Amino acid sequence: MTSKRSKHMLWLIYLWFLSSTACQAASEPAGDSLTAYTVTTATGLTLRLPGYRGGPVYYRDRAGTWVQAQTRGDSPSTTQLTLAAADLASGATTLVLNKPEWVQLDDAEAPRVVRVQCAGSPVALQNGAAEVPALSPGQVIEVQVEDRLNRISLAGTAATLNGMPRPAGPGLTLQRDEGNPQRAVLRYVVPADLDFGRQELTFRVRDEAPVSPPAEIALSYRQFGVETDGDGGQVVFHTPAASFTCAGTMRGIFACDAIGAPAVRLALQGRGNFQHPAKLLAPPKVLVDQPDRKVVSLKPSLVFDDSGEPVQQFELELICEIRTAWPGLLVTTRLTALEDLPKSYLFWSGFMSGDYYEGSDGSRGQWHPRYGDIKPQGWIYLSPTAPDRPGAGVVSDGELSEYLGQSLLVFTKPQSRNNPRKGDATQVSWCYFPAASRDAVSAQATAVEMPRGDNE
Repeated sequence: MTSKRSKHMLWLIYLWFLSSTACQAASEPAGDSLTAYTVTTATGLTLRLPGYRGGPVYYRDRAGTWVQAQTRGDSPSTTQLTLAAADLASGATTLVLNKPEWVQLDDAEAPRVVRVQCAGSPVALQNGAAEVPALSPGQVIEVQVEDRLNRISLAGTAATLNGMPRPAGPGLTLQRDEGNPQRAVLRYVVPADLDFGRQELTFRVRDEAPVSPPAEIALSYRQFGVETDGDGGQVVFHTPAASFTCAGTMRGIFACDAIGAPAVRLALQGRGNFQHPAKLLAPPKVLVDQPDRKVVSLKPSLVFDDSGEPVQQFELELICEIRTAWPGLLVTTRLTALEDLPKSYLFWSGFMSGDYYEGSDGSRGQWHPRYGDIKPQGWIYLSPTAPDRPGAGVVSDGELSEYLGQSLLVFTKPQSRNNPRKGDATQVSWCYFPAASRDAVSAQATAVEMPRGDNE
């Protein structure tokens, strides 16, 4: 039969072994870090610590003050100490062994976050959290921390991504300042083995005090890039603010998850009835592949609206661009005549709005059940279509027009090109993105670089 005291002693010897093993496995130099573990008892206890060759042992008393325990050596390789229940707060305490002289036990403060940088740009934290710009694999997040009393613990750093631990290694390092070990820089490399879209990243950095809280940093970002399915039939553009899905089938071409409206559509006409894209003819062709900028070319086939028969009059190319500095997707539509035609006519529709829109001159307009040009041109803010959704912005070098109530049309300039010859091209560009206000659209309109067209 085993007594309560024996059970305590056996359990703590086991914890002593685990703690020692953990310290050896950490990246601290041998003999450079303390060992701490928690003891709980209702009756008080006596501990024998085989393998501990003396040296001070500290514990927290009822008042939370660190006290050096009275110890004695049973043998040259064993230390014994006794703790009375009356000395402990609620029968629990933390024991500290191997305390280096520089460790300040009376440290109840977390390390202070000095700065955060993502891909070289500063990030401002609010209550330890921030929404940061879109990031690409290989880009770096740096967090500089500093502690007032203790060195930053190399073994006390942890990171989770979408709730899953990220192991220390080349992609997650903590480097103490050579001249001041109370300062350190945590360096995190954005991994490539992730799904695109929104990511939730957390860091915890501790100092060497045994009971001080960690500094906690929570960052949200979107994995930036272009995603395709296996056969190239669907393409998704992941921007800092939203994801845009190009299915390339039927009339709905680009759908934005953040805005939540139906997919925008393209219609065109040369000879005969209206036509629309049917499906992508080939996987996307990558034109630019940089960490902060992606440009791809999509070439859908065309069919007539009424019959579904293939169209041989035009070649359609959609040049799609995203940047980490932009919240939206920039699409340049280029329609090239494959024969002499009576006209070349195309427009985009399906940019849905709430009850009103706001123009670049600050005016607010109400939608009407008719066609009608919107003045002035250049860009427009579309009010939210639902209370839980943001509004949207459209920046375009084309003509903006109302479309039978609460919907925007984007035409080429001029709307119709008469008698295009074989090889002539008609072009229009627009950038579409979620936006909280007219001011947000105005700022984006300044940032977007519209391609130069040759319609005139």
